[in-house]
Order: sequence, then C-alpha cells, then structure tokens
Amino acid sequence: MVDVWGGKFDVEHEGVVHHFNLEHGGLLFYKGKYVTLKSFGIGQQVLLEVLPDRKGRWDLLVASIVPRDEIRRNPSDVAKASGKEARRLAKAEAKAKKRAEEEARAQAKAEARAQQKAQEAEAEQQAKADKEARKLAKAETKAKEHADEEARAKAKADAKAEEKARKAAEAEKQKEEQEKAEKARKQAEEEASEKVESDAQALEK
Repeated sequence: MVDVWGGKFDVEHEGVVHHFNLEHGGLLFYKGKYVTLKSFGIGQQVLLEVLPDRKGRWDLLVASIVPRDEIRRNPSDVAKASGKEARRLAKAEAKAKKRAEEEARAQAKAEARAQQKAQEAEAEQQAKADKEARKLAKAETKAKEHADEEARAKAKADAKAEEKARKAAEAEKQKEEQEKAEKARKQAEEEASEKVESDAQALEK
C-alpha cells in the first residue's frame, strides 16, 4: 500500500507487513537521488535501513527502491551496495539534522537577543517617559506656586488699597465735620454779636 498524500506506505518482509509514516522520519531514494512517495509503486522491491524497537516495530531510516535491472543481480551484491548507500545517506541525514539543530539554536539565540533588545528599548522608553512626567509635574508644581504667590500678592495689594480708601473716606468725613463745626461756631458768634448790639441799642433808648 502506498498513500502518497498521507505520506504512508507498507512493506512486506518474511510474511509480516510493516507500516511506515514519513511524518515520523525517514528518507526515500532511487538510484542515489532523493525522491517522494510518488516514485514508489505497489510491488516494487525496496531496501530498508530501519531501527527496530523493543516491540518489534520498525522505525524507518532509509528506504531505497531497487531498480529492476538490479533485481536480477546477486542479492548479496545488491544488499551490500544498497547497505553502503544507505549508510552514506544515513550519515548525510544525521549531518543535515545536526545542521538544522545548530540553525535552530542560532535562531533561538537570535530571537532571545532580539527580545532582550526590545525589552531594553522598552525599559529605556519607559524611563524617558517617567523622567518627562516628573519634569512636567515639577513644572506644574512650580507654576501653581507662582500662581498662588501672585494671588497672595494681589490680595495683599487689594487689602492695602481698600485700607487706603477707607482712611481717605474717614479723613474726608472728618474734614467735613470740622468745616461744619467751624461754620456753626461762626454763625453762633455772629448771632451773639448781633444780640449784644441789639441789647445795647435798647439800653440807649
């Protein structure tokens, strides 16, 4: 059975059918070239390099299609050549896997470095914002103190002006009362003088 889209295929060996899924690993080759399941056909002979587990199941490492012209050759020669090719391919796969792991570690390191830089930039931006906020708060406090000081100065000036106006009004009132008293005094003196003259004339008669 070959399931191209599902990435699965079966191989019969000594009456036992083994199931393989390429999603779990393994490489496919034909004449030394990497191929896909589209190159596999039902009834073809393949040479497998597998890793058996304790339950007897096989984990696929490499599967190589045996060309039809090689099937007629000595099976031991074919197995020997294919085994050598499988080992070479397994070595290449291990090397590629190691390179992929190194690239993954490098990528993770780069991402961690980028994240650290982003955090540092965010912290720096926050520090600048906090500094600006403190500066603004200080300026607002200073402006408020200045406004309060001006308000106190204005209130003091207004009180002083009001006191001055009150004193001026009192002085004006006192002046008017003095003038009124002086006028009354003069009038009284004039009336007394006239009475004295009138009395004197009456005595003469």
